[in-house]
Amino acid sequence: MIGSISIWAPLIYQYGVGGVLFLACLVLILRARACDVRRRTDRFWLFAVLTGMLAYFAVHLSIYLLALHAVPDAPPTPGAPPMSHAVSPSGASRPKDLGHSPVRRMGRGGRS
Repeated sequence: MIGSISIWAPLIYQYGVGGVLFLACLVLILRARACDVRRRTDRFWLFAVLTGMLAYFAVHLSIYLLALHAVPDAPPTPGAPPMSHAVSPSGASRPKDLGHSPVRRMGRGGRS
């Protein structure tokens, strides 16, 4: 399993609780005969809803996995303090980039 359980908790909650509610609503629709599976158009839309939910989950999961692999040094738990120093390719420790732009600010008239 990749990462700790705290990283996976939002995804498990969203698709666990949301999936139970989704399936409960589908059962309610089928029991109320609002969707008649003997009709071709109703079967199509039932298939479309189920396929859409699974496709949305697959896209969400793939983005989640990409994010976990793209940021492997992310703090393992929410609220953990960020790392204060990054290591350069040469192995020397240097301050982490704080997002300051190297571009000089322009004064009046467009000249610096």
